[in-house]
Amino acid sequence: MYRMEHNCSLWAFTFLMLLCPGVLFLTNGAKESNRTIYTGLKIKAADLTICDNACVIDEANCIPRFPYINPDFVNNFSCFYAPSEKSITCNWNIVSSYNEEMTYSLIFSRNILYSCPSIFGPLGRFNVTIIGRDNMNKIKLLSSHFFVLIETIVKTPSPTITSIHAKNTSLHVKWSINMDNTDWTIKQQQCEVHYRSTSSHQWSKVDVNGTSGNGVYTINGLQPFSEYSVAVACKAADYTYWSDRSSEVVTKTPENPPTKLLDVCQRVEGHRRLTLLWKALEDEDFRGPILGYTVHYKSRANQSLSRTFNTTNLKANIVLTEDEYEVWVTAYNTVGDSPFRLINVTSDTEHRSHLNSAVPSVRGIWASSQGNNMWVQWDAGNAKELISEFAIEWAVDGKPATSQWLRANSTTDTVALQGKLQPNSRFNISVYPIYKSICGPPKSIQATLEDGALGDIGTWDLASVTKNTATLQKKEPNVRDNSLPRITMKLNRKGNVQDFPVSSDEQYFTLRNLTPNTKYSVQVIAENCNSGTCGGTIQFQTLQFDIEDIFAITIPTFLLILGALVIFLSVTVYRSNFFPVIPNPSKSLVGKWLLETQHEIAPKLLQLEGLSALHVPSDGYYIQVKPSELSVITVSTGQTQLAVQHDYI
Repeated sequence: MYRMEHNCSLWAFTFLMLLCPGVLFLTNGAKESNRTIYTGLKIKAADLTICDNACVIDEANCIPRFPYINPDFVNNFSCFYAPSEKSITCNWNIVSSYNEEMTYSLIFSRNILYSCPSIFGPLGRFNVTIIGRDNMNKIKLLSSHFFVLIETIVKTPSPTITSIHAKNTSLHVKWSINMDNTDWTIKQQQCEVHYRSTSSHQWSKVDVNGTSGNGVYTINGLQPFSEYSVAVACKAADYTYWSDRSSEVVTKTPENPPTKLLDVCQRVEGHRRLTLLWKALEDEDFRGPILGYTVHYKSRANQSLSRTFNTTNLKANIVLTEDEYEVWVTAYNTVGDSPFRLINVTSDTEHRSHLNSAVPSVRGIWASSQGNNMWVQWDAGNAKELISEFAIEWAVDGKPATSQWLRANSTTDTVALQGKLQPNSRFNISVYPIYKSICGPPKSIQATLEDGALGDIGTWDLASVTKNTATLQKKEPNVRDNSLPRITMKLNRKGNVQDFPVSSDEQYFTLRNLTPNTKYSVQVIAENCNSGTCGGTIQFQTLQFDIEDIFAITIPTFLLILGALVIFLSVTVYRSNFFPVIPNPSKSLVGKWLLETQHEIAPKLLQLEGLSALHVPSDGYYIQVKPSELSVITVSTGQTQLAVQHDYI
C-alpha cells in the first residue's frame, strides 16, 4: 500500500512537472502582508542532497503530495547566480487571497540531472517552480514554470580595490575581480567607479571598460588635502547583473604648495628695530597645514650682513644696521614654499618717521571674560579712515610660543579670542592697527579668563563748571598690569540718570548741555568694579551766569559810553579849532548897556589891602590912587566921543 501511494504521488508530481524527472526543493518562510508578499530564497549547491530523484536540503520537502495548481499567485520572478559562492538567489512577489502562515519552496528541474550542483554549471538551464505550503490547512499552491539560462543570470563577484595612488587633485585607482575558484572567466567587463568626499553623502560615478577581470582609472578634478571614499562595481560585458560594490576605501589627497603671497606689514622704530607682521594664509589657498614661515634679510651694501631663520609665529622682530635692507618672507608646507614677499627697508630716517606716524595707535583696549570666552574691544578714535584692518595677538605671559593671532576689518572693534584659553593664566593681549603695508604701534593689556582686564581708573576731580558745562579731570591712574578698564560717567539730576562712556586714555571729560543754576552729581563707574562706584561721586552746581554773559552785557554798554564821549570831545575840539565864536555887540546885553548915554553907577570902595604888586617892570614907576570927580575920557571910536565916569583913577 505504501509503495502504491508513493508511486501515485510520484506520477502526479511528474505530470505536474511536465515529465521532468529531476527535482530540487528550496524552502523559506514568508508572511503575507495585504495581498502582495515580497520574498526571496538563496541556497548553495553544496548544501543540497538527492531524495528520490530530487535534491533537497530537508528530506521532508521531497516530492509534494496533492498540490493545487494556481499559476497566478506568483509574479515578478527573477534569479541571479554568484559563481564565487556557487549559490543562486531568486526573488518574487506572492499574490494570494490566503491570510494564513505560508512557507515557500523552489523546484529546479531539467531533463537530465547527474548531481545536484551540476545544474549550476556554465551551460546550466532549467525550469523553476514555486510551491507555497500552508502547514495548518495542509494546502499547497504550485506556480507556473520559469525558465532560467544560467549564463544570463551570472552576477560578477564584487571587485577588490588593490591600490590607490593619491596626488593633490587626483586618485589613481586599481582593482581586480577574483574568479579563480569558479568555472567562469571574464574577457570583457564593464565597471562603475563610485567616489565621494567624506564630508558629503552624494556619490559621483564614472563608467570604465576593462579586460581580464582587472581595471584601472584616474579620478581627476579633486580638491587637495581632502578625504575621499572610493568603491567599484562591475559586470561581465555579456552578463545582466552588476556585482555588489567593493568595500569602500578612504584615502586623502596631499596638499598643494602655497601659491599666494603673504600679506606683510612693517614698522621700524628705535635703534633700527624692524617689526614684521603677516597674515595667515586661508586654507583654500593651499588646502593643507602651513608648517612655518621663512624670513631672509640682507644688507644691500654689505652682502655678509644676511641671515635666514624659520618661525611658526606670525610676527618677527629684527635688529638692523643703518644700511638699506631687503627682506623676504615665505610660507612653507610639506610640498613646497609660497612665492616670497619682498620688503625694502630704507636708511632714510625722515622716511621711516613718516611711515611710523602714518598709522596711529588705538586709543584704548579692554578685555572682559564671559564664561569660558574672552572678549577684546578697542577704540580707534578718529583714525578709522587711516586703518584697513586690525591684528590681535594673545599669548600666555612668559610663553611667546603660545602666541595666537586674529585679524579683524576696520569696521570691527570687538572680537572673541579663538582657541582654548587656559584658566588661571595671565595673557598678554596686543592690538595692532594696520594700513596696507604699514603697522601702527600696538596697544597692550594683560588679562585673565577669570577677571578680564583690571586697572585703576584714577581719581576724578571737578576742573571747571559753567552754566551749561562741567569738566572733570582725571589724575594719573595707578595702572595695574598695563590695563585700563572701561569707564562710564553717570550724570544724575533729580533722579534722571544719563550714561556717558569715557575712553580710558582721556584725561578730561566735559559734560555738556546742562541747565544753569542746577545741582548735579556724577558717579564714576569702572567696568570690572564689583561695588559699582569705584571712581566715587562728584557733586556740583552750574552757574547762573557765565563770564561770557557778563562780558556780553558790560562791554556793549562801555563801548556805547566811550563812543558818546569820543563823539562829544571830537565835536568840541572840531568847533573850537575850525569854527570859533565871534562876539556880536548888537546881540550882546553888555554891549547894549554900554551904548546907553547915562548910567547910574553905585559908588564902590576900593579895598587897597586887596591889591598887591604883581610885577614892576623897572624903576621910575608908581601907582597913584585918588578919588575922581566926573572926568571925561575921550575915546575915539570913529566920529563918537564917549564920556565915562570912574570912581577911582
